[in-house]
Amino acid sequence: MKDDPNNCVEMFMKNTGLDLEDAAELYTVFLAELDSEMKEVKSFFNRGDFKNVQKVVHNIKGISSNYLALSVYKIAQEIDAQLKEDITENIAFKIISLDNEADTIKSTIITLFRNMNITLEV
Repeated sequence: MKDDPNNCVEMFMKNTGLDLEDAAELYTVFLAELDSEMKEVKSFFNRGDFKNVQKVVHNIKGISSNYLALSVYKIAQEIDAQLKEDITENIAFKIISLDNEADTIKSTIITLFRNMNITLEV
């Protein structure tokens, strides 16, 4: 599957059989959850709690996979694998990359729905 955030909503709808309004409701939940999980990641990281960083990043990996946000998934997968091996080198940089990509995917998805005349309440 091509890693293009512009295709994630279309592919999600095709895979699930949902209409645009139902997909919009689910993406609203996804984006809110992604925001919440990223806040937790940063909070745990700032406390040096890498075990919980890994747990939350694992959750991000799962939800981003479900919603076909593959760019977020790939970064989360890297962080998850690294922390499972207790390797914390360059984690700050990777968390920043994950946070930036989460913001990018959020903006892209909001814009995609806006272009289809649907406003996500995020």
